[in-house]
Amino acid sequence: MNESEVRDLTREEIRELKHRAADFENPVRYAVFHSFTPQMNWKMWHDAQQDVYCSDIEHATLYKRYEHAKAIVDIITDSAHAEVVADGMSDYAIKKAGIPRRMYVAKITTKNNNIKVLKYDYYE
Repeated sequence: MNESEVRDLTREEIRELKHRAADFENPVRYAVFHSFTPQMNWKMWHDAQQDVYCSDIEHATLYKRYEHAKAIVDIITDSAHAEVVADGMSDYAIKKAGIPRRMYVAKITTKNNNIKVLKYDYYE
């Protein structure tokens, strides 16, 4: 490529690059998990790549955007509920059996390569 083929970036392209750089530098991420108890003393973190839950946050999938993590919560909750309904369970039976319909999104920081939970958001 020579100099005649190189063009200046547009304002929109510069703004997008700055936004991506700031996003990369921001240590805040979001992780999806399920807790079997209201006290949240046993958390199962979601690993989207393997489509499994793990007990260690180090293996959880981290999302840059809250909206992305929330969308995953909606997908998991809807599909889990649909499976038990397809098996013939009513909403009453699901509640009585204690089948979880609650998922959480944890706001975390990855500052200094350490993962620390800043906040838990609860959904039903």
